[in-house]
Amino acid sequence: MSNTGLAYRNNRYLINNNPASYSALTDQYFTMELGIRGSLINYFGTPVDPANKQSGGHHLPSPGPGHENFPNTGVPASGLRRFSTQNYEYDVPYYLQGSTSELANHHYQGHGSVNKVYWGNSYEFFHHVSVGVEAGYLFGQLNQKDIIQNLGSGSTLASTTNTVDLNNLYMTYGLQLYGKLGKKWDYALGGTFSPRNDLLASTNRVVPRQ
Repeated sequence: MSNTGLAYRNNRYLINNNPASYSALTDQYFTMELGIRGSLINYFGTPVDPANKQSGGHHLPSPGPGHENFPNTGVPASGLRRFSTQNYEYDVPYYLQGSTSELANHHYQGHGSVNKVYWGNSYEFFHHVSVGVEAGYLFGQLNQKDIIQNLGSGSTLASTTNTVDLNNLYMTYGLQLYGKLGKKWDYALGGTFSPRNDLLASTNRVVPRQ
């Protein structure tokens, strides 16, 4: 439900969207989570080829283990999870430059991901306030290919392949305020802050001879 998870705390599960939640883990309790996520994408528009307009993908996010070592403190021992992904493949016919009748097919492909290795810690004050910090390192590779094909035979006329290697540090700070309102109601407020940090990119472009 939007960003309401920023205020969520649980004593049995790692809540990775706010490091301040780690202090809620039960003392000396060890937990690990593993999940899978998939996607199916349809492209629409002119001149997207209706016969090749779909792409999809899946990955296994791995939040990693977490446990609480000391009272009021939560520490996930280690973690590796997917930070972002790209995965597509589709065809778009274009008129050749300078012509209004001759068409060539542009076949676009892209895949790759940026991953995050992280370590987090949080501390609880007065059983109503928790602050947390998560230090992460982002790394990954994106691959993008543009192939110009003969529209009739499908043979390759030209192609360009871009490989982009990305990496940098990434910090996240979290805060949660929580407590009880009478005997039947609880309240919780949460927020995170991540300073802007540009990814360092190294690009390699390959244009083979045809």
